[in-house]
Amino acid sequence: MAANLRWRSEVMWDGRESAPGRSLNAALIQQASNAVTSHSAVPSSPAAALVQAVVNFELGQFAAQSSENTAGALDAAGATGGPRNLAKQNFTPGANEPFTANGGGGPPPAAVFNLYSAPGKASPGQTPLA
Repeated sequence: MAANLRWRSEVMWDGRESAPGRSLNAALIQQASNAVTSHSAVPSSPAAALVQAVVNFELGQFAAQSSENTAGALDAAGATGGPRNLAKQNFTPGANEPFTANGGGGPPPAAVFNLYSAPGKASPGQTPLA
């Protein structure tokens, strides 16, 4: 299963379904349509509503670590880790791209995510992650 697709700027490992100026939604629609017609060998493209339902499902899948053996819950003591908080994160195209950092404008920032940063200290029994 693919998860966290909402934060990708390219579709497919090699970006073949992405094109300059094409939105993530449009690229995922193209990828889903191509997958249905090529893998299931149907003679015609799937209905647009079905393809959009597949894309909506894909964009709704989130996966994130919720705890760590030493640190404990990653959403405790003011930290904002875990899947619920991840699902609330905004997307900035290019922010997380290792090859086209900052939209191709230079190296990526040192701290892209701050999900696991908590204000202040760790709770008793927890180790700070930073």
